[in-house]
Amino acid sequence: MHHPTTPSSPVVALFLKKTFDMITKSPASIAGWAPDGASFVVKDPKAFATLMLPKYFRHSNFSSFVRQLNFYGFRKTKKEVLLVELETDDVKNSWEFHHDLFHQHKPQLMASIKRRAGLTNIGEGGSDTTSTSGDDSTTEDLRSEVGDIKAQLATLSYQLADLSQLVRSVCHESVKRARIESEMFDLVANPSQPTGYTPLGMQSTTHMWM
Repeated sequence: MHHPTTPSSPVVALFLKKTFDMITKSPASIAGWAPDGASFVVKDPKAFATLMLPKYFRHSNFSSFVRQLNFYGFRKTKKEVLLVELETDDVKNSWEFHHDLFHQHKPQLMASIKRRAGLTNIGEGGSDTTSTSGDDSTTEDLRSEVGDIKAQLATLSYQLADLSQLVRSVCHESVKRARIESEMFDLVANPSQPTGYTPLGMQSTTHMWM
């Protein structure tokens, strides 16, 4: 007997399902949906990586999670400069992501979200073993990180040089002061010093009044 076929349900990528559920169930202090439901915000990336990612994925790497979002076409939203200047540190550290088809109140739209062409299926949440496009993205991320590290090292190098100079200056002044105090102590302890003897640290002052 022939049974009528029913249209199959749209397949939603497991990564998207887990991300949707994770954002919905995250503590408000860590992550959540924007007021309009059209984007989601990770308020505390460190806590998010430590407490939330391991519950849904087999890793706790926030950078890998972000790369996966990029592969599915999510965009990190930009804020107005004025707003950033008025924000507190915790808000400045937050990450907000948007996708036209990823909406809090329209979960059915997720079925239309596809990975970028040319990318192979990979481990859940970002254990990526991607093809060329994924490798290019990862390489670009690494180059950016290396650039940041180099800039930080250069800054630290300048700071270290300034600190070394300061230490040398302090040591020089300390030695000079100790020598003066020693000579003054000798003068007080031995008042029978020859006439005209002046401690080294007081010579310049003596000449000024001559």
